[in-house]
Amino acid sequence: MIGGGVLVLGVDPALCNTGWAVCRSRLEGRGGRVSVTVEACGVTSPRVPKDERLQAGKDAKRVADIARQLGDLLRAHSFAAIASEGPGGSQRARSAATSALAWGCVVGLATDHSVPVSIVTPHELKVQATGSGTASKAQVADAMLRLTLWTEPAMADLQALADGKREHAFDAVAAVWSLRQDRALLAAMRAGG
Repeated sequence: MIGGGVLVLGVDPALCNTGWAVCRSRLEGRGGRVSVTVEACGVTSPRVPKDERLQAGKDAKRVADIARQLGDLLRAHSFAAIASEGPGGSQRARSAATSALAWGCVVGLATDHSVPVSIVTPHELKVQATGSGTASKAQVADAMLRLTLWTEPAMADLQALADGKREHAFDAVAAVWSLRQDRALLAAMRAGG
């Protein structure tokens, strides 16, 4: 792990694929520019068979999987904050309900571990990452590769993910990137890093 700065857990919550990223945010130089280094990333692995993932009776089991895997990360690291993409406004009812379950899981874990959580809307995330609120997943991914630093282990984590899952890890990194001007996080960086 790299020293200095503060650790932030980025999360892209979803019932099927919750993306996560362990990032280090630090102030650079006298100008106070914030750099974000990705130290690890991944996507929670569902233990529920694919054909059962979106059945109402299986949602609780999936939330438990998310809680276990993100809980392991929270126990393994001392995070200054969690940056989570929040629910979007244009989702269908079922999609919104399952996203809310995953998002609630993240907020509950943050509370249990006494880690402050900041929510970034999907629109804000895209604007902060690319300058456009209508950016595609590929544009967000390209921006995160260009704007953030990636350790070798984090790049290996990313490469190990299937193509359709990488976008969730990139969204988790973008959530952290979106908080680089957050006052509470800046104060923590000044105090600790």
